[in-house]
Amino acid sequence: MSARTLPGLLFSQAARRGQSLAIRYKKLGIWHRVSWSQYADRAAAVAAGLLAEGLVRGEKVAVLGENCPEWLYCSLGIMAAGGATCGIYPTNSADQVQYVLEHSGARGIPALGRGPAANVAAAAIARGVPTLSAFFGRRTASEVV
Repeated sequence: MSARTLPGLLFSQAARRGQSLAIRYKKLGIWHRVSWSQYADRAAAVAAGLLAEGLVRGEKVAVLGENCPEWLYCSLGIMAAGGATCGIYPTNSADQVQYVLEHSGARGIPALGRGPAANVAAAAIARGVPTLSAFFGRRTASEVV
């Protein structure tokens, strides 16, 4: 993958920096570390999963979730698989989520977490979005990667 793309830059950085710190995040009051290699591996796992689901180059995949490392893994994984990320705010109403999904033409949506974001995604999808063929929702963020 070319280092001229965001996924290419990630994989290039992972090759150079390996186990060096890439991301730190706090969960339940405890700080966690993610190395460049782990970051790249998780994005690659998302890409592999999407390709296995039949993602075609240029297709859009929406990502709905809180600000978390899994959002980054999904976004970079979508791009690495040749797709385009369509971010959806977790504070959007079901109507707003449906609008974004319909107008973006997104084919799939991972809803990160089991909280309100996943519930909003499920409600929007229950209304019927014609382009949507894959819903990876109601999973914990760690199940996505």
